[in-house]
Amino acid sequence: MSRSDIEAVVVRFSQAAEEGDAAAMASLFAPDARVIPPGGPTVIGQAQDLWQSFFDTGVTGIATKTVSLEELGDVAIEVGQYEIQVGPDVADNGTYLVVHRRQSDGSWLMGIDIWNSDRPAPENT
Repeated sequence: MSRSDIEAVVVRFSQAAEEGDAAAMASLFAPDARVIPPGGPTVIGQAQDLWQSFFDTGVTGIATKTVSLEELGDVAIEVGQYEIQVGPDVADNGTYLVVHRRQSDGSWLMGIDIWNSDRPAPENT
């Protein structure tokens, strides 16, 4: 693995988000991936419905920046920062952790994706 392989996946993820293409985002995840959004249940699979729900709520982009990347054989652990845009505004920002897994064809797909907001949780009224 080279860092550029993982960076290419991260770039494609952000491009798909800018295009509102839930199918393209889902294609970057392994079929048995675990997507763990904040405040919601774990989604097993490529999570196309989850990504589509982002766009349905007005998300227009997801910018990511890799902070660290560690390779352990056929697994790579990426920690980064994200910003979720709704129109021109940043609606959320925080930290993410992705476990990438090398596939039998040598490509890399996301196997686990979890993210946490840096913003305070909304108050319950």
